[in-house]
Amino acid sequence: MQSMGNWDYGAIVAELQTLVGARFDKFYICANNNEDKNSQKSNLLKLRKNGAVNIIAEAGRLHVVQQMPETMETPPQFAMVVRKWLNNAILTKVEQINGDRIVSFEFDAKEGKFYLVFELFAKGNTILLNKEKKIIDVLKREEYADRKLKQREPYATPPSKKDIENLAAIDFKPAGNTVSAIASVVNVPPLYVEEAVSRTKCSPNVSELSENDKVKLISELKHIRQEYSPVVYLENSKPLAFAFTELKKFSESEAQKFDSFSTCLEYYYNNTTADITVKTNSKPAKVDKNTTRLEAQHKAVAEYTQRDSETSKIADYLTANYEFFDEVLNTTSQLINRKANETEIEKHLTDLVKRQGVKVEIKVKNGKIEVTA
Repeated sequence: MQSMGNWDYGAIVAELQTLVGARFDKFYICANNNEDKNSQKSNLLKLRKNGAVNIIAEAGRLHVVQQMPETMETPPQFAMVVRKWLNNAILTKVEQINGDRIVSFEFDAKEGKFYLVFELFAKGNTILLNKEKKIIDVLKREEYADRKLKQREPYATPPSKKDIENLAAIDFKPAGNTVSAIASVVNVPPLYVEEAVSRTKCSPNVSELSENDKVKLISELKHIRQEYSPVVYLENSKPLAFAFTELKKFSESEAQKFDSFSTCLEYYYNNTTADITVKTNSKPAKVDKNTTRLEAQHKAVAEYTQRDSETSKIADYLTANYEFFDEVLNTTSQLINRKANETEIEKHLTDLVKRQGVKVEIKVKNGKIEVTA
């Protein structure tokens, strides 16, 4: 499944400017989340402005939704803390921080100014800050070499790449693929770098680019960033990819256009499916990944519990290793979007297994992923 890139978040933040002046209503943690403190968390921010506005935020996406996700019956402590401090507060600003996958909602409340910050990379996190931008509370307490996400600590963002406005020809890496040579140094999703390379007809090998080519690429990237024509590309009537502007890469694919990027994204995520087959040496078991990822895991557990003990072990294994299988699905989706063949997909997934130290063997054949535990 495709995740939003930093330029996609920029497009969403531009749309959300119409919500400035809205009042905070409620904040929820969605019910389809693993209770493991290290698992991905989905958030639902409810605002009021000429009616209810619901914003979903989780690792890989943030946008307005019309279809309400299921929320936890008993809100966790973090949700209650957010509700306490933002009760009836007015939304005064929505901004993207450092051009990165971080979106901040600034509120004016009775007790002063507050910031609700969504970090949408890796496994995702949500932080509530006071007017001094010190952490009041955080969904998942974490500590890194250069920052701490814990109560009373000043909030610091992770290191960020260059913005496209500051990119110069001299910044291009001297060797390798043109897309990676640009995407590795500047905050631009590879999908849109590919589009710039395609439009300018520049070489895919960065060592073959002239200074003029590099200038053309930078200019085209700036142009793409200003475009706005939300679209979902389809293959066999199923979502293949989304973008905030039309892409030459998918010019031969069926395209469905939308008036807003939020509507575009909700359509994509509500209709994207993927299959994964997990097997032991005895019995195979298939899990369908539907509208919500963890929902599929719960469905599988319910089905397998009624079967023999060996199949029940498979269900337990899927649930316990949800994050790994989610990463398998994300990686596979991205590779399919890049038209990778089964051999390339299997190699990438095998490398993923080695990096994560999971004791499984992965094979890709006949359009299926087989994982032998």
